[in-house]
Amino acid sequence: TDPQCRVRVNCHAVPGVWQYEALAFKPGLVMRWFRDGFCQYEKEKAAVEGTDPYNLMNKEAERIPAGSYGMVCAFSDIMNFINWKHAAPTFTNFELDPTKFNRYTFYRAILENTALLVKGHMELVKEATGNMPSEIIFAGGASKSPLWSQILADVLGMPVRVPVVKEATALGAAIIAGYGVGLYSSIEEGAKRTVKWDKVFTPNTDNRKVYDDLYETWKKVYAAQLKLVNDGVTKPMWVAPGL
Repeated sequence: TDPQCRVRVNCHAVPGVWQYEALAFKPGLVMRWFRDGFCQYEKEKAAVEGTDPYNLMNKEAERIPAGSYGMVCAFSDIMNFINWKHAAPTFTNFELDPTKFNRYTFYRAILENTALLVKGHMELVKEATGNMPSEIIFAGGASKSPLWSQILADVLGMPVRVPVVKEATALGAAIIAGYGVGLYSSIEEGAKRTVKWDKVFTPNTDNRKVYDDLYETWKKVYAAQLKLVNDGVTKPMWVAPGL
């Protein structure tokens, strides 16, 4: 399906359907690392207010302009299943100006990095299939963040649809179980009856232009960082066994 063997293809739970799987690597762990390592104040404040520290972090990061003043970071790379490795975690292209480059700028750059990665994965699937979807369904814990959802819409330039039940894996398993015991006549019917939509995020065209330029910069930065790993100068964030 992909002559360069970059995208992994799996049989789907729905008969006759195949899944092109392009994985982001450890974005949730990166978020947790940044929260626990640099946002103790937000954790303490959230405990007092009875909220999630990510909500406080998102509120501040919304004040940072799209593109994080040109700063980029490298964590997970675009998937390359035949030679799967990731550069050393990196932040670069920031200035020693605390009014612009504070912890919320770094936090927003992490969110943008993952969205740029999704853009790369969408291009891989298009290369392999010739198709590009007209909208994206964003689920899982990350989709609880309106900021991250909006960044994703802006980077991709297409609507991002977020379901009411964010834990899509668990809901999908329940739908299949319901079909298995006869609650639904088909898996499709089960999905239609149970999946409800919370919100749709539409892209901001001005931000889209910023992210298109940032994406080209990000790819070049990542290629340079990956070369440092291949040259033995830096340690990879992760590398597949045997490489």
